[in-house]
Amino acid sequence: MRTFALTWLAYASYCLGRKGFSVTKVALASQLHLSTATLAAIDTAFLAAYALGQVPAGLAADRLGARKLVGFGMLASAAACASRSPTAALRILEIQRVFHRIRALLPGRLNAEPID
Repeated sequence: MRTFALTWLAYASYCLGRKGFSVTKVALASQLHLSTATLAAIDTAFLAAYALGQVPAGLAADRLGARKLVGFGMLASAAACASRSPTAALRILEIQRVFHRIRALLPGRLNAEPID
């Protein structure tokens, strides 16, 4: 059951990351005065890049293992989604602060200063 839940969570998070453009397509077309041909070209470019990424992802899964690849993919997907939000700069600074605090907790590693 745990494996199913984690697999479903991974798939759902990837799916949500891909849906941003399709959800906002109508609003973008009206605000930016894009034709349906332009929207189709954007969709085609995205899907072509997505399809081309499947082969290297499969090779990486064979080499690294599915768990590591899915874990890295989820982190990369979350970072990409967070970077596209209106408050991306604040989120990036917060993430950077968290990493700095974690690094500071490991004084012998990564040349960090210990926390008071």
